[in-house]
Amino acid sequence: LSSDVGAGADTALGLLLAWAGASRAQVVETSIEPIGDANWTATAGRTVGSGNSVLQAEAGWPGIGFTYLKGLDERSDLGLHVAFNYGFEGSTNSLAGVNVAVPCRRTLATTGDTALAFQMQPGVSLYGNNGARFGVGGPIGVVAGFHVSTPLTLDVGADFPVFVSFTNPA
Repeated sequence: LSSDVGAGADTALGLLLAWAGASRAQVVETSIEPIGDANWTATAGRTVGSGNSVLQAEAGWPGIGFTYLKGLDERSDLGLHVAFNYGFEGSTNSLAGVNVAVPCRRTLATTGDTALAFQMQPGVSLYGNNGARFGVGGPIGVVAGFHVSTPLTLDVGADFPVFVSFTNPA
């Protein structure tokens, strides 16, 4: 009797292992469709676009900055920029400071793969300059973007720096 129970258990175990070996892994495919046109940039002539958002980080002279842009419509962006500077903007002078600005961009014209935009970043700056140097301003300029291929856009721009200081020196 014990040999019949052992044989039955071996048969059940064998059937269970055979059934488990025949099962297959399940594959799940997902795709995320981009919202709107994917032909935009955070720095060139095409704005982010309606409903889209972007977070941009930059490092170099005069500091480290973070910018959040939100597309208001297909031609306009508005955002927030925070920078921690180790150099005075528009100069080669080492001077620690912070800058908070509201970047605004507007696509002026598009022709084929070329776009022209107006941009400005009005804001406030505070620097340590043997005391505090406080001022308002920000760059105002234009940028042209040339869409070369899907991952590559070349841009050329010109900014006019504006900074009005109220303290040390005014």
